[in-house]
Amino acid sequence: MTYSLPLDVPFEESLKTVASKQLSRALRQLTPGNGPIDVHQARKCFKRFRSLLLLARPGLRKRDYERFNIGVRNVARQYASRRDNQAMLEAIAKIEAVDCEANVRAIAHVMKSALSSEPTPQDGNASDDRRALERLGAIVEDFRAAPLRIEGVQGLLSGFAAIYKKGRAQMPTALQGDDDASHEWRKSVQQHWRHLQAIANAWPEVLREHAKTARALSQTLGDEHDLTLVKAFARKHRARLGLRRDVEAFRDFCAERQTELREQAAAIGRRLFAEKPAHFAERLAVYWLSQPVLPEPAKSKLTPQAHMLSVVR
Repeated sequence: MTYSLPLDVPFEESLKTVASKQLSRALRQLTPGNGPIDVHQARKCFKRFRSLLLLARPGLRKRDYERFNIGVRNVARQYASRRDNQAMLEAIAKIEAVDCEANVRAIAHVMKSALSSEPTPQDGNASDDRRALERLGAIVEDFRAAPLRIEGVQGLLSGFAAIYKKGRAQMPTALQGDDDASHEWRKSVQQHWRHLQAIANAWPEVLREHAKTARALSQTLGDEHDLTLVKAFARKHRARLGLRRDVEAFRDFCAERQTELREQAAAIGRRLFAEKPAHFAERLAVYWLSQPVLPEPAKSKLTPQAHMLSVVR
């Protein structure tokens, strides 16, 4: 996994290398002339970088962290609505794939046609995009040159534990049905997922399974958020979609599906955030410090399930 930090390289070096590659990849994907522009993949690179930046935060000067974080966030926002359009189309395709009332299916079909026929949303003009890419290129160079000092594995995992703690604390409010709270929780879950990927080399058999759980929760919350966008679009463009009662039935269907997704998210979230943050970070530190001295056969003796039983005992 190219996003995972190697065990045999100093944290400062590996973080800078892996994080810089994510920004360089995003730059290639958004630069005209390098093939089709892929906004979706570029935005994934931005999220990976900002997740790694959180791990690097304890070792960066405050002004450097804020400059890199805000800079990449602003570049990503340049392309935000282009992704939202695609997300709504994907959400509608999922609605059409399940059993629903004829009027709900009809509104979904009309809405898909309306979204497909509209020009691709543009957050800015070509000159805005060019300036955004120039800023991104400058951020790559500045990040590589910035001083970074991480004090051992505990220093690396302090950022990890902070995000885990934040996600754990956000879960109760997010599951009450507030769209904004759910969206903020999803951001923390995504960052936690990326962090698990980054440190997976400490114990791949365990941490990659854990990362799969975080990814499943992120996708569930993503599906729930996409339905929020769909409902808002249906409300705004009701007159062009169909009869009021049919549009309201469609929006009610979306709301019911969101309730189901939140129930799924609750079940996954309770598993993902079952452990107290300090205990979780301590366990990960043990993984990282002990992995290099394990003999090769011993790495696969304990399954993830067996390991968790040993922790409980």
